[in-house]
Amino acid sequence: MKAISYRGYSGNGYWYLATGGEWVLYPVQIQQGGAYYFWVKDLNDLKHPAASRTVDINIDCEKIGSTPANSNPGTDHWGWHLAGTVQLSPGTHVLMIRKQATTPAAALLDAFYLTPDPSDRPQQ
Repeated sequence: MKAISYRGYSGNGYWYLATGGEWVLYPVQIQQGGAYYFWVKDLNDLKHPAASRTVDINIDCEKIGSTPANSNPGTDHWGWHLAGTVQLSPGTHVLMIRKQATTPAAALLDAFYLTPDPSDRPQQ
């Protein structure tokens, strides 16, 4: 499965980060340097407090944000939200998503979307 694209998103399964400290790691190829907006599609079953599924998002070992589950899930409980912004140079970068150890519910992530266009919001 392709993990990241900035010309569309990918996701046909999900990553299940159950225990604090579990992580997913992906290389990201950037063609043009600049500011990028990082979106994540994740699950919110509405059965846990808002911050129960919090993950940290890092690019090249630099934290760009921490984000709980989406606050506006669709009817299937999956939803997109903006998780952070980052300045990236052309070339290969490393994305790491790590589940916080202090949160009780598993983080379920379906897709990531990285875009240089702030108006380019992914759709359900």
